[in-house]
Amino acid sequence: MAKKSVKNNNKIVKVLGRRTKRGVSGIKGIIMSIISLPKNIFNFLKSVRQELKLVDWLSRKKTAKWSSAVIFTALALGGFLVLADLIFFKLRDLLFKI
Repeated sequence: MAKKSVKNNNKIVKVLGRRTKRGVSGIKGIIMSIISLPKNIFNFLKSVRQELKLVDWLSRKKTAKWSSAVIFTALALGGFLVLADLIFFKLRDLLFKI
């Protein structure tokens, strides 16, 4: 494990053999992050667009097929839960009438 060393004159930190620039703190750091915010947002959106180009999108037919399968499954499960709930309410009413 490498020793942690800090050089304040050029603001370089060496931690575990890796050199990284030290962040600016305080009011100056806040102002710098606000100034660089539009650039960071632009870079983020640019990288999102590049990633979306790499996605293998489904065809319209497959999307409709899988969407209908999900909707059907959700409705079937919902119907089962409603039916089970009604049965348990009836059983509860029968048990507490005695």
